[in-house]
Parts: sequence; C-alpha cells; structure tokens
Amino acid sequence: MMFPVVCALLTFAAVLAVLLPYLRGQSASVAVALAPDANDLEVYKDQLHEIVDDEKRGIIGTADAIAARTEVSRRILKLSLTDAPSVAADVSRSGKKVALVVALLVPLAAWGVYGFTGSPALPDQPFLARLETPSGQASLEVLIAKTEQ
Repeated sequence: MMFPVVCALLTFAAVLAVLLPYLRGQSASVAVALAPDANDLEVYKDQLHEIVDDEKRGIIGTADAIAARTEVSRRILKLSLTDAPSVAADVSRSGKKVALVVALLVPLAAWGVYGFTGSPALPDQPFLARLETPSGQASLEVLIAKTEQ
C-alpha cells in the first residue's frame, strides 16, 4: 500500500516542479524576450553604426552606405509596425496552456499504462532464486549470468 502513495507523491512533486514557473507567471520583459524578433532592433542599430564606421574607413562607398542605411531603416520601420509584445503575450499564454496539458497528461498516461502492465503485488524474485530456475524457462539475462558464473 505504501508504494502507490510514494509514487503519487513523487508524481505530484515532478508535476509541481514543471508547473511552478508557469504558475508564478512571467514578467513582461521575459515575455518580450521570448518574441522571435525581440533583439532585432538592437541588431539593426548595430548595423547602422557599422555602416557609418565602414564608410569612414573607406571600406564601402557613399552610394553603397546610403543604400545600406536605407535598407536597415526599412527593416526598423517594418519592425516598429509589428506588434511584438502582443505576439509575445500570445506565445506566453499558449506556452502555459501546452505546459499545463502536458504536465497533467504525462503522469495520467504513465499511471494508466502502469495500471495495465505493472504489478506491484507480485512477490519478490531474488537473484539467486532466479538463477536456480530451469534453463528452458530462464530469461536471456539469467542465462548470461549463469554462463558468467
């Protein structure tokens, strides 16, 4: 009777460990960081600075620098038109739902499978007693152990 209680407590502890971060909630900065284009603005700003530096060093010409700055500016404008925080919030909400469903279904499925295939009520089978069984009825592991002896 003790075995199912211990298993239930361990299952509860594992589910709680998985769900605890989702139950606490995420801050807005974490949710924005999860957005696919969260760091794009910083990358585009760095690209603008690199274009200016490359133009000063003479690596690229003035016409190429203007074209590159225009392209990066277009990407910045496109990024500012998208609604990244709401996308991140949607991702965060859907992630919470998926985590909740998985954290509840996996233990339920495991307990269901164990209910059909597991047998904690079977008597113990000490190793020496298994070695004494006839070879025709022994498993491969037992036969290998007998051979090693």
